[in-house]
Amino acid sequence: MAVYLLNYAKTPGQLLRFCQVCHEALQPGGRLVGLNNNVHNIAVQTGSLQKYGLERTWEPPLAEGDTIRYTMINADGEQFGFDNFYLTPATHAAAFERAGFRDFRWIDVGLRPSEADNPFWDEFMANPPIMAFVAEH
Repeated sequence: MAVYLLNYAKTPGQLLRFCQVCHEALQPGGRLVGLNNNVHNIAVQTGSLQKYGLERTWEPPLAEGDTIRYTMINADGEQFGFDNFYLTPATHAAAFERAGFRDFRWIDVGLRPSEADNPFWDEFMANPPIMAFVAEH
């Protein structure tokens, strides 16, 4: 599992090293599964995610290595933040391939069927800030 790991790489070289370390840690035939920033729609700044406890900010236009500031907002209003970095989907695919992984792919997030008609999630699912991925050793 690699949850929110890849988004800490600021350069393609750092991302490649993250992928290499993950590849080295797996047995042949192993699978790396993770959750990451949604690199397919990060450049879309639509609506607020504050009701989900999250805000993302950056300076457009977003380019390789640019900082994305994440602010987490607790129910009591207390906040904390951290920086992540943007790398394109193509940069991710290339890093996984160069590290020796096969069948790297992004997987869209979805709701449990019991939540599918809950309007609370409409804004989140219209532009999900997260995305899963899988890659085979």
